[in-house]
Amino acid sequence: MKTNPQGTAQWFSDRLGKVTASKVWTLCARQKNGNYYAAREDYKTEIILERLTGKVQEHYVSDVMTSPLLYSGCSCTALYMP
Repeated sequence: MKTNPQGTAQWFSDRLGKVTASKVWTLCARQKNGNYYAAREDYKTEIILERLTGKVQEHYVSDVMTSPLLYSGCSCTALYMP
């Protein structure tokens, strides 16, 4: 298993064209009628394009989304306890 720091160019390279744990639900989730959600096809297309082009698909990232990276070395107790 590779252990490049999250968010680095090498980390993105390692994930290129791979299904990630946080997106497995996108491939597995079904609607009440048994059909897959449209997000499944979108994600499959994204993975295929990454493999074909060798380029990471860009995604919107807000400041709030990156804030956990600021505290990656801290315990939750240290963050929330006075």
